[in-house]
Amino acid sequence: MTLVTHTALKAQPRGGLVPEDVMSKIWNISAIPLPFTDLIGDSENHSNEYAEWVKDKLQAVNLNNAVLDGSDAPTDNNALGLRCGNHSQISVKVVSASMRAKDGATIGVGDAYAYQVMMRQQELKRDIDAIAISNQGSVMDNGIVPGRAAGFDAWLVTNANNGATGSNGGFNPATGLVAAAVPGTPRPLSEKMIRDVGQAVWEGGGNPGTLMGRPVVIRKLSAYMFSSSAQVATLMSDVKEKRGGATATGSVNVFVTDFGVTLEMVANRLQPPTSAGVSSLFMIDPAMAAISYLKRPSTLDMGKQGLAAKGEMYADWTLKCFAEEAHGVIRAIDETATVIALLDDDPEFMGHMPGEPRWPALQEDRSYLDDRWQPLDSAIIGPTGAEPIDSGPNRIPQYPTRAGEPQRALNVERARGAGEDQRPPEGTWLEQGDPRRVGPEAPERHPGEPPAGEHPVGAGAGEARAPTRHPGEPPAGEHPPGDDKGGGTTRKGKGN
Repeated sequence: MTLVTHTALKAQPRGGLVPEDVMSKIWNISAIPLPFTDLIGDSENHSNEYAEWVKDKLQAVNLNNAVLDGSDAPTDNNALGLRCGNHSQISVKVVSASMRAKDGATIGVGDAYAYQVMMRQQELKRDIDAIAISNQGSVMDNGIVPGRAAGFDAWLVTNANNGATGSNGGFNPATGLVAAAVPGTPRPLSEKMIRDVGQAVWEGGGNPGTLMGRPVVIRKLSAYMFSSSAQVATLMSDVKEKRGGATATGSVNVFVTDFGVTLEMVANRLQPPTSAGVSSLFMIDPAMAAISYLKRPSTLDMGKQGLAAKGEMYADWTLKCFAEEAHGVIRAIDETATVIALLDDDPEFMGHMPGEPRWPALQEDRSYLDDRWQPLDSAIIGPTGAEPIDSGPNRIPQYPTRAGEPQRALNVERARGAGEDQRPPEGTWLEQGDPRRVGPEAPERHPGEPPAGEHPVGAGAGEARAPTRHPGEPPAGEHPPGDDKGGGTTRKGKGN
């Protein structure tokens, strides 16, 4: 007797004898928000292929605004705004389905044609969102080349930070077109770039509220904020007592600038890169840009063609950048690089303690490196081309530090001691007495006293060296005012 098994039933010809058990639902993981469109809005409309608007701004402050009493009115101060515009772009999606596919039963879909229309409409809106923030220049429809709307990145000129060899695009009043920008040579994103662009936007009158970039850039920026290099206050999170478990916060999503402007860090999954592994980071004032439609997303029924139905979804749209001065952009960001505080070629690249000269001064004036300073690791300290100062085994690379003051560890390789591998984070302050400090603790020197082993000016080797005088103490052989020569007056803390 042959045993009937489930495997045997499935192995029968023409699909077997076991009916399929398929859930009658389609799970869509791509139904995500439209980050840029949701931020700036899409309530604007235009009635022609070329959408136009006028931007204006207040004139600069006049510090010489004074006239004589009773004087005639001076020359008028009238100023006209700038007429700007952007070409409209038609974006489409096409679907078709046979009558049998439309009428038959399919998994998770009642009507195959209607389902295709729904999905392709979502794709159309995603396309518009991605194009609108891109570095696309505008193109006029001439019957041969389709019209294109200039993207947000291409508009920004005034507050733009480009890589080396990069250049801005922007609106050309003579042609009415917007040229694409040239991002330039990729480089790491730095905190200083964000602060510089933020300051420029704010001083120009903008009020940005969002810092938008690709997910990899926002993630690296958030991770940098937790590092010791970030020029920010200590990160804190309020954990209220409750019965449930505490939430572990592992990201930074708000950056407050020096000017009271709060930037929400938003990752845009639809933002395209400018090239492979390179992208832009935007500061956006949502009130100063909008998506505008000549025809909002619609479905055009193209009718039945025999036993098939066909339809086209389309939208005629453009981006209105009302005032590009209200926004900012950092271009040519290397997405593979770690976010840093400053760039290597920035004059503020090397960290320093308050009141100390920066690296150029250290290299020009070697007398600054006397016995007051702890040894340095020549393999790591200093910019390219810096003169080695000191090196040795098991040294902790550090910034120059006066004896008695804390040392600041750099990229530690091995700590001094019995070969134990210790790795204090970069930027860690090593207090006096810390076993990881490098070099001897130099004795305190008073102002004007030469380094140990050196002789005062005019004294050669083997000559007697004058004893050290403390501040306020008279030279040897002299008496303070009021003391009689040879007298036995006693001074506090010191006997004759």
